[in-house]
Amino acid sequence: MGGVAEAIPCGSGWRREPHVYDSRVKHAPARRSPALRGAVGLFAFGLLAVAAASCSEDDPLPFEGSGATTATAGGGGAGGSGVGGAGGGVGPGCDACAPDELCVDGDHCAAACPEGRDLCQVGGEAACCAGGEQCCEAAVFGYAGGDLCRPEGEACPVGCPDGESSCALGAFCEMDPVSEGYVCKDSCAAGKLCDSNLCCPIGSACVESACPLADLSIDAQRIQDSVAVEVRYFDSDACEIQEGCIDAPGYRTLLRFDLKTPNVGADLELGDPQASPGFHFSDCHAHYHFDGYADYRLHNAQGVEVGSGHKQAFCLLDLERVDDNAAPDARYDCGFQGIQAGWADIYGAYLPCQWVDVTDVAPGDYTLQVTLNKDRVLAEASYDNNVASVSVTVPANTCVNGCRVDDAACCAPGDPCGWGADGSCDCANLFGWDGADCSSCLNTDPACDLTNTCPAGCASPPAGCCGGADSCGLAGNGSCDCGGLAPWDDVDCSHCTTPNPTCPVNSCPAGCTGANVDPCCGDPQGCTTWIADGWCDCGGAAWDAADCALCLTLDPACP
Repeated sequence: MGGVAEAIPCGSGWRREPHVYDSRVKHAPARRSPALRGAVGLFAFGLLAVAAASCSEDDPLPFEGSGATTATAGGGGAGGSGVGGAGGGVGPGCDACAPDELCVDGDHCAAACPEGRDLCQVGGEAACCAGGEQCCEAAVFGYAGGDLCRPEGEACPVGCPDGESSCALGAFCEMDPVSEGYVCKDSCAAGKLCDSNLCCPIGSACVESACPLADLSIDAQRIQDSVAVEVRYFDSDACEIQEGCIDAPGYRTLLRFDLKTPNVGADLELGDPQASPGFHFSDCHAHYHFDGYADYRLHNAQGVEVGSGHKQAFCLLDLERVDDNAAPDARYDCGFQGIQAGWADIYGAYLPCQWVDVTDVAPGDYTLQVTLNKDRVLAEASYDNNVASVSVTVPANTCVNGCRVDDAACCAPGDPCGWGADGSCDCANLFGWDGADCSSCLNTDPACDLTNTCPAGCASPPAGCCGGADSCGLAGNGSCDCGGLAPWDDVDCSHCTTPNPTCPVNSCPAGCTGANVDPCCGDPQGCTTWIADGWCDCGGAAWDAADCALCLTLDPACP
């Protein structure tokens, strides 16, 4: 007895049909019915016949390059009715498969997958999924490397933007800043979801279904130009000790410098520090810090580390526009933090912890290495420009003869008593001629006036007096008038140890206006007297940042 297998027509149900990939609506394709999973051959008891059907170019074949679709009958003797579908004969394995045949389970040839099993293009080769598996099509789900066979009870994965990684349906692809690859997350923080399965990493925001990355850099010249050494006294309960910025209380020698960090990539967006990851609240400073923003290391000529420091950013904002093509107006401030593309944030040398403690470092030449985002907490387009090194010098003690008690007749401009360059710190560095002697005075005699360069304490100056030009003539008056934020006021404030609790750590001695919705906050040109007036007016707008930077007022209206 015998029978003839029915020819499989071109375009029959076992051929995979193309799917349209819509990145905004990712869904699993409808499961194929058994009739569409494979053409089932007709079995006879002892002998199977062969039938072939020709196809025209208008009726494409299921496999590229095949000339016809043929169902092959197996020989009756050995495994004549094999499980490989129509004509599944057991023979010498898959090496004998014809170009238009499938290799099923690695051991026999067939014209189609067995009944109930999906055909998949795995790794570019047609293959049959195992029983109980489904074919997840790359063309639908957006991952590279071809289709994937997955258990029927599992959701098909969804491709990540790198084209190589995939996450289960319902999970989220998120860039890992450390490996720069993608990892799968079970959840996505509020405001970070982008498209249906993409989660933007810390520092990035969704723009047109993608997460563009910032690119932080360092202005090395600004560091070099601003390096200075000073001695300062710290009480045992100082915030700088609690936060690890100095090694011990007492007199400390500090290598201070400015840090300017231009963003040359897309916007760096952190958002509200109260609701964003990476921030912690400092009870001592009464504001939020972003951990790990900058790391400072001091190395000797042999490359050995001899000192270190760090900067916990307390307010990342648009402080200076550095690219003429950048947006003309600042966007980020202390209430909603970040650094806009083409803008820079600046941490002045006067700020707490903006230094390396070199108290126990021998005088000499060293290399200061500054690293941004060292632990890659923030995702960036490139980390190649996150390190800068500059040459610095730790000077020897310039007041080897100690300090001389102030004398009103001699402590005046022009060095009327000829005390300059005598190895003694005579007038607490209040006058230029005395600066060299006092600049690195390591004398710890409590009677030394170097410990207090603002003997007149702190003052809240009239509005408009804290500008860069010292319009009110307050420089060198022994009073810390503007919290050290104005360059001319820095000397007066640098070693201020007056009992006044607001001096000089509070840069907004006049408190807060609570006028965050005032029109001036959006247009400071109309209210120029608000700039550097000692009031925190707009919660850290770029022009208001200096006043708000270290605001410790207990006024509940203060942001």
